[in-house]
Amino acid sequence: MTPRPRLHSQERGTAAPRPLPGRKKGHLFPFVLLALGAFLLLFVFLPDVHARVGGGQSYGGGGSGGGGGGGSGDGDWIELVYWLIVLNIDYPAIGIPVDLIILAILIGSAISASNRKPSYSSRSTAVVSPPAAEGDRFEILRKYDPNFSEILFTDFIYTLYARVHEARGRNDLATYSPYLDAGVIERLQALSGPRLKEVTGVIVGTSRILAMSNPERPTITISVFFEANYTEASTGDGTAVTSNTWYVREEWGFTRKRDVLSRPPETITALHCPKCGGSLERKPDGSCAHCGVKIVGGNFDWFVTRVVLRQREAKGPLLTRDVAEQGTDLPTVHQPNFPAVRQRFMALNRDFSWPQMEARVRHIFLELQRAWSDLRWERARPYETDNIFQMHRYWITAYQRQQMRNLLKDVRIEQVIPVKVVMDPFHDAVMLRIFAGMIDYTVNAAGNLVSGNRNETRRFSEYWTFIRRRGVKASGRADNQCPNCGAALKVNMAGVCEYCHGKITSGEFDWVLSRIEQDEAYKG
Repeated sequence: MTPRPRLHSQERGTAAPRPLPGRKKGHLFPFVLLALGAFLLLFVFLPDVHARVGGGQSYGGGGSGGGGGGGSGDGDWIELVYWLIVLNIDYPAIGIPVDLIILAILIGSAISASNRKPSYSSRSTAVVSPPAAEGDRFEILRKYDPNFSEILFTDFIYTLYARVHEARGRNDLATYSPYLDAGVIERLQALSGPRLKEVTGVIVGTSRILAMSNPERPTITISVFFEANYTEASTGDGTAVTSNTWYVREEWGFTRKRDVLSRPPETITALHCPKCGGSLERKPDGSCAHCGVKIVGGNFDWFVTRVVLRQREAKGPLLTRDVAEQGTDLPTVHQPNFPAVRQRFMALNRDFSWPQMEARVRHIFLELQRAWSDLRWERARPYETDNIFQMHRYWITAYQRQQMRNLLKDVRIEQVIPVKVVMDPFHDAVMLRIFAGMIDYTVNAAGNLVSGNRNETRRFSEYWTFIRRRGVKASGRADNQCPNCGAALKVNMAGVCEYCHGKITSGEFDWVLSRIEQDEAYKG
């Protein structure tokens, strides 16, 4: 994907179904054949998804349901085949027609997919509006918490997710008890196992709010779906340490008192004592070492009351996987009442120019591709917020470690479609669907091709979100100069201009990239 790794869930493990008692082996053959035929067709024709700047590995959306909040794992499909076999044996008059119907549907879908051309169809610009429930509830919540920002909430949960899994590797989850229910800590500790030594490289590929409770009630609950990767280092039977990279899909429940005032951007990701802001040092009784308050529940900040593991598969960064695009022909998903929201945004930002905004988006898009191909991700630093920059740098490091390079050539943007505008107390956010194409392939240190095609252009689309602070007058620079002082753009790893010392990557002076979502996973 373009600067964001696609997570991987297409490759599946296997498990033996339960035996069927009381049946002779030979009698099972025709029924097993039919059932397994349906099973294999289901997986053979589920399309994989290719990635670009994010690392060249497959993403967990599309066929596997990676962008959703639930979905079935391997065991669910095996269970389905098991019961299909039972149906064929015990009730063949029903089972065999069911087999034939399933096979006909899957074969028809496969033929349709194979005939699809890799170009943009008329469906690409169709308007699809997701439900507006969460957006409306955010507005209601701001009556009680005027500081609430969906953008900052996302920054907070990304940070907490990464810190918690890293603490799990250190057997240090108790430190984060001001943010985690005791039952959640117990569940996460059980996931770790006694041989776990370290969790690193935590990357949230996507997150989505699944549900939000009535904001008029005294306590707010938000259910969030995460799709992520992380690497665990564990000791084996001997003293050797082995590493596994896991693809996971998790659902976390966050709760908080409705009237708590959300923290501002400067402190939202600082996981300190929610009461006094001190470090997370605790007394023996579990109370804060600074203010003496024992944090229970969401009295002062968001508090995790539930963690449900939906899927966990051992998969390393598949830097050489060559898979097909999916989602490019899906209808464009627009914000509910987008024309009215857009008009209101323009009325409040008289200096804003959509052509200038698009010019900056195109400039940033191309700069990121160049930085990625050159394995010089520091060049992308001025254009990305802290979270997404660190995520992308992880994949750059993965390529360097394996002495490979993902080359992106003949990059061109074919269409940029605004789909959503969000205005909150601290930020403006604009989301756009970008249709583009590029030659995308990976070589090893000797320059030999290991994946992709040196001559074939891959076309794709993604949803990119750009943010800036409220009140900023800049409409979008499309050059390599500091948006604050105008000097040649040179920032350090903290995102600070080396000339004027302004924090460029926070959106204080111009639009910066904060999020990339794949078209097959994006829900609005």
